[in-house]
Amino acid sequence: MRVRDHIALSTAAVAPLSPWLGRRALYAWAAGIGLDVDHYLWFCASGRRWNPIAAVRLFNEPAPPQNAATRLFHTPFALVTVALLGLRRQGVRAVVLGMALHVALDAYHKQRVDRTRVLALRRDDYTCQVCGLRGPELATHMSQQPRLLPSYELRHHVTVCSACHEAAHAAVPSAADRQMRPAIPATASGG
Repeated sequence: MRVRDHIALSTAAVAPLSPWLGRRALYAWAAGIGLDVDHYLWFCASGRRWNPIAAVRLFNEPAPPQNAATRLFHTPFALVTVALLGLRRQGVRAVVLGMALHVALDAYHKQRVDRTRVLALRRDDYTCQVCGLRGPELATHMSQQPRLLPSYELRHHVTVCSACHEAAHAAVPSAADRQMRPAIPATASGG
C-alpha cells in the first residue's frame, strides 16, 4: 500500500478517536504512517545509499523486495515489544494502536490484492494481455490506479508477463511501452 494511502486511512481511523486520546491521537497517527521506515532502513543498509527518492522508486517497482528484513517493524515481536513498553506510558499505547492499524491495513490490502490477482489470471486465461505469452512467470498489473486508495476492482487489473510488467512501470516510455500503452496505461504508483 502506498504511503499516501496509509496517511489517508490512518487519518480517517484516528480522527474519531481524538476526543478520547487527545494529543496521543497524533502518536497513533504518526506510528501508523511511520511504520514503513523499516523499508527505508533496509534500503539504506543493503544499498549503502541514503536517497529516499531511490528507495521509493525501488519499492514502486513491479516486484519490490519483500522479505523479513524489509518488514522488521511489521512483526508481532515488534508490536509486542512496543506494547510491553506501553504498559507504563499511555503515549506508547497510542503508538501500538497506530502500528497495529498499519499492520492490519497491510494484511487486508495483501489479501484483497492476492484475491484480485487470482481472478485476473483466471479471467485472462493465464496469458499476457500485451504480448500473448503464457506460463508461470505472469503477474498482474493495476492498469488504472486511483489517486487515493488502491483499487481492488477486477476491471483495473490485467495479466502481464514480467517483461511487459517492467515496461508498464518504466519511468521513460520505450517503443514497446508506447505500443502497449493502449492496453496497459502505466502508473507511477506501482501495481
